[in-house]
Amino acid sequence: MADNEDDLTFQVIVPAGGECREFELIASPKDTGEKLKKKIEKASGIPCDDMELFAMNPEGDSKQKWIFDDASLRQQEIQDSAVITVAVH
Repeated sequence: MADNEDDLTFQVIVPAGGECREFELIASPKDTGEKLKKKIEKASGIPCDDMELFAMNPEGDSKQKWIFDDASLRQQEIQDSAVITVAVH
């Protein structure tokens, strides 16, 4: 779980050579989509410029939503325990 009660804990799914790799990531609600990409880049080695991020919240709408680079996770209503899917292009 997150160290700070305000932090968000995500399950991140990243493609890796025809399969998917999963890991846990902690971020602040104040972080932007771009900052989240940089954290994922550090953990996965996939360049930020090659990523698109999508989130599926644990509650509410069950559709994936695109994560914008220039808005905070709070502004985009990304919830704790959301599943973040990385699309690589």
